[in-house]
Amino acid sequence: SDSDLNKLAGKHWIINRSQWDRLRQSSPDSGVEHVYRHLYCVRSSYGRKPSFGSYSPKNTGNKIDMSLDRLAITRERLMGVTILNWDYEKVIRKYDSRDSFFYLDPPYPGNECGYDAFDRDRLLNVGKKIKGKWMLSLQGSEGDRKCLHEYNECFIYCPATLSAGKDG
Repeated sequence: SDSDLNKLAGKHWIINRSQWDRLRQSSPDSGVEHVYRHLYCVRSSYGRKPSFGSYSPKNTGNKIDMSLDRLAITRERLMGVTILNWDYEKVIRKYDSRDSFFYLDPPYPGNECGYDAFDRDRLLNVGKKIKGKWMLSLQGSEGDRKCLHEYNECFIYCPATLSAGKDG
C-alpha cells in the first residue's frame, strides 16, 4: 500500500554495523518490518547473501536507495508475481501450462544452500515434462554438459565475483 511504501522509505537506510546487528537479531512483527530487515541486511552483508552471512565494513556509510520512486517501481514490477518457498516440483505441478515460464536456479557445489542434497537428475526429469518453457542455471561442469545434451542449450560464461561495486 502507499502507506507501507511511505513507512519503508522513511526507514534508516544508511549502512552501519550497529543497525545491521540489531536487525539481524530481530524478529519482525509486520510485513513492513520484515521487508526492511531483509533489504537492509542483504544490502549490508558481504556478497549480499540472503542468509545475512557477515557484515561488510566496506559498505559502512553507504546509502541504500530505497526512495519512494524506487519502491513504487518495484511494487509495480511485482504486481501479479507469486513468490513461493516450495519444492520446485510442487510449484511446476501447480502452475505449469503452455504459457508458463520457469527459471530454475538450483544450488551450486561449494555453497551453503544444500547442494549435497540436490538431485540434478530429478530436476531434469521434471523439466522434461514441463508444458511451458524453462531455463536452467547450472555451474557448467562436465557432468552438467553431459546430461543436457538433448536440450537446446546455451552456455554463458559468468565470472563469479563479489566485487561488482557498491551498486552491484
